[in-house]
Amino acid sequence: VLFAIVFGFEAKHENVIFPGVSVNGTDLSGLTVGQAVVKLNASLSYPKEGQIFFSDGDSRWAFNPGQLGYTFEPIDAVEQAYKVGRGQGLLADLSGQFLAMKSGVNIDPSVVYDQRQAHDVLQEIARQIDQPMIEASITLDGTEVNVSMGQVGRRVDIPATLKKLEPYFLIQSNGTIPLVIEETAPVIMDLQATADLAKSILSQDFTIQPADPNFVAGPWVIKAQDLASLLQLERYSDAGTAGYQLSLNRQSLLNYLGSIAPSLRVEPVNARMIFNDDRREIEVIQNAVIGKGLDLEKSVDKIIEQIQAGQHEAALVMQDIDPAVK
Repeated sequence: VLFAIVFGFEAKHENVIFPGVSVNGTDLSGLTVGQAVVKLNASLSYPKEGQIFFSDGDSRWAFNPGQLGYTFEPIDAVEQAYKVGRGQGLLADLSGQFLAMKSGVNIDPSVVYDQRQAHDVLQEIARQIDQPMIEASITLDGTEVNVSMGQVGRRVDIPATLKKLEPYFLIQSNGTIPLVIEETAPVIMDLQATADLAKSILSQDFTIQPADPNFVAGPWVIKAQDLASLLQLERYSDAGTAGYQLSLNRQSLLNYLGSIAPSLRVEPVNARMIFNDDRREIEVIQNAVIGKGLDLEKSVDKIIEQIQAGQHEAALVMQDIDPAVK
């Protein structure tokens, strides 16, 4: 009788999976290999129905695990399920069949993760995000001031992002993965303040006043267009920061002031003296007169200082010229 029962059981399950055998929790009892593959494909939903989001700020990109190269191998798993209780000898096979019916046998399907697909996906995202680092720049075109803002360089670190993806695949879970992005900040990011100052300087003519308002010569006016040709942008660096400072072509300014210096010069007058025979001493009969001359270097410094402060006029600086005889 026992033999008949066993023989009947074996005959009934000759081409199907024995009772109690499952793959990834899906019961495949009594199914042929083909039927089991179909059922298993339907139940292994994570590759198609799972959701992985990559994020960067407010931007999000959604993919299912299958699009990122994560898939199962259902055929291998079903073949393993079919082999439970088979091919190990009579007693071992009967023991395996009994264990499956009593306690159940669950087989984990093989997982295939083709990281190249995930890498390709991240490369496509990187094409939308990556941008070069650009230093801010400023140029002068006559009296026109052109400024370009700086840009932070951004690059998706694909290997680091792939590393953050692996734990989700390990436990077959959904989730959002912030993209790992390397940023490179420009040394000069914003030159708007410098541009505004340059525009202010070139918005009107620059006036050079004589040191003495009562002096007959002057004032002298540098037209805005001429001022633009003298204006210079000098880059500076200080303690990790950098920018551009407005200045003037010093030599050109020296040459210009040198051309008006003669009209400002007041020659010194020597003192006149005689020898008083009665007193037996030298007497001054006419005091010396201190002359005046343009101090070119200090005048240039003053003009540049006023221009850098956004002012539109500056007074010349004079210096004393001592007579030969005081």
